[in-house]
Amino acid sequence: MPLSKDEAKARQKAVEQQKKAADAEAKDRLEAAKREREQQKREELQAAEDRKAAERLAAEQKKHADKLASEQAKRDGDIERKNAEATRKKAEEDQKRNKALTDAAARLKAAQGAYQAELEKAQSTISEKKRSGQQ
Repeated sequence: MPLSKDEAKARQKAVEQQKKAADAEAKDRLEAAKREREQQKREELQAAEDRKAAERLAAEQKKHADKLASEQAKRDGDIERKNAEATRKKAEEDQKRNKALTDAAARLKAAQGAYQAELEKAQSTISEKKRSGQQ
């Protein structure tokens, strides 16, 4: 049974509408895929920028930490030098004090020896006078 002109036109119109709908749907899918690829590309670019920013931040933090460590090392070195100088000066002062004490002890010993010699001399003189007086 052949189709009437109106039915053929309606069927032709329906086929065209289906084709237009399919074409529109395909176009929408392509555009959605394109938007998704663009979004993915933007996300990748953002991730790359974030990595670069993180690397810059890490580099700045390392530089700052290195600077702080250098400054601390310098301060520690200054403190060590000052402590070494203070220790050296104290050793010199102790050495001077010990020398003065040693010299004073030697003078005292010499004075005691001289006093003892004078005492013995005086006692021997007294003993001799007693002996000579008794005879």
